[in-house]
Amino acid sequence: MEVDWGNTPACAHPGRLTSLSVGGCFVQTEVNARTGSIVFLRLLLAPEARNALEGVLMGRAAYNLEGVGFGLEFMRLKPDDERDIRDLVEFYLESPGPGEDDGETS
Repeated sequence: MEVDWGNTPACAHPGRLTSLSVGGCFVQTEVNARTGSIVFLRLLLAPEARNALEGVLMGRAAYNLEGVGFGLEFMRLKPDDERDIRDLVEFYLESPGPGEDDGETS
């Protein structure tokens, strides 16, 4: 999933989520996030998503893999944010991945 992130709510850097839970996520990006720094994350969802979660979340960079990305631990999630993240994870778990058969026949 494509995301924008940054050190301010403006979220100036592009990235890609490779894992997501209510506890945090991993952001694949070429730009480093300093371990321990506050990071803002804006999730941009595909139009087929059931719940629109287009908000800015805040977290702490738990670790950084230079040139690969960083792990982000969410901070101060609102109950609605937690629910939306759970819904988003469920949506992607139910969706077939690229090249996977969705079980339908033509």
